[in-house]
Amino acid sequence: GLDLGGRSPAEIALALLASSSARGSWVGVVGQPSIGLLAAAEAGVVLDRLALVPQPGPDAPGVVAALLDGMDIALVGPHAALTDADRRRLAARARERGSVLVSTTRWPRAAR
Repeated sequence: GLDLGGRSPAEIALALLASSSARGSWVGVVGQPSIGLLAAAEAGVVLDRLALVPQPGPDAPGVVAALLDGMDIALVGPHAALTDADRRRLAARARERGSVLVSTTRWPRAAR
């Protein structure tokens, strides 16, 4: 497995979001309730450039798609229920928009 240096995927994601938002990127988080405003602020995320949707429910694919349309980075967590077909469509949308799609959970076929 991947060595995360003792840090959780959410902690690593926050570091990425903090670095990116500090450089002016807009970042969104969907389905990762462990990332809230306090945790984001403590990690150095620029809150004015952050959108949070901790529990997207059945609208998760649409929420992620909307974030890919308006944000530079969309982070997807375990509470975003996505099918393999959703994942393929969202990965294609990210490529089309020039957005970065990051997952804190296993994303089948992500390297392709």
